[in-house]
Amino acid sequence: MLVPIFLLLAADRLTDPVEIVQKLATADRRNREVARQYTFISRSEDRELDDRGKVKKTESTTEEVTFLQGRYYARKVAKNDKPLSAAEAAKEEEKFRKEAAKRERESRDESAKLAREQAREREEFRKLIDEIVKAYELKLEGVESKDQREVYRISATPRRDYNRRMPPYSVLKSLQGNMWIDCEEFQLVKVEADVIRNFSLGLVLARISAGTRLSFEQARVNGEVWLPKFAAAKIDGRLGVFKKVREELETTWKDFRKFSTESRILETSEIK
Repeated sequence: MLVPIFLLLAADRLTDPVEIVQKLATADRRNREVARQYTFISRSEDRELDDRGKVKKTESTTEEVTFLQGRYYARKVAKNDKPLSAAEAAKEEEKFRKEAAKRERESRDESAKLAREQAREREEFRKLIDEIVKAYELKLEGVESKDQREVYRISATPRRDYNRRMPPYSVLKSLQGNMWIDCEEFQLVKVEADVIRNFSLGLVLARISAGTRLSFEQARVNGEVWLPKFAAAKIDGRLGVFKKVREELETTWKDFRKFSTESRILETSEIK
């Protein structure tokens, strides 16, 4: 009896990788609305490497991130895993209070502007998904299990004839990798990408070298929303003409809490 049930479930799965990837845009729009109800802790670590790949300097910043009057606000609560001093903490809290009051006073015109900005962000994500479909040969590698959920694994290999020069799409031809997409909710669960050819970013000509690796993961929270969990980048590149850059960047998100009027600002001693 179990075999027929399994085959029935398998029959409901999609087999076209393009269709699966395109569903990310619709799922993202729904997810954004719920994500605004959450606050969380973000910790970013920057490890500077020497020419042999050894860590020579490490710095980290921990922030509490809140969706405040339609926009995210990050309040620093720790530096290098040590709570801020009383003076630093008071300064950060004062900045938060002023920003909260400022956003509370925003006019209807400014609120309408914010709504347009949010709509533009959703549209930019949709365009990015459309561009990914154009830029890559997508292949469904199979269905795997991650965090007790079934996910599609799709490989992405740059098409030889893709040559968009407009950022951010211009970097797509320099990346290849895999993405894992939830079979039921079509949320991006994980991405791993390798830089296969050098490319430059920004007016300061930060050059990202081949061999750089990027990764990103999301987690399903409270059975209703997908939120960022982990991101990492191992960068081998150049800033400008002369400065060599070798870094490992890592960000983790945790302690997701649904925001309400009863939510409070954490004391720095509570951040672990």
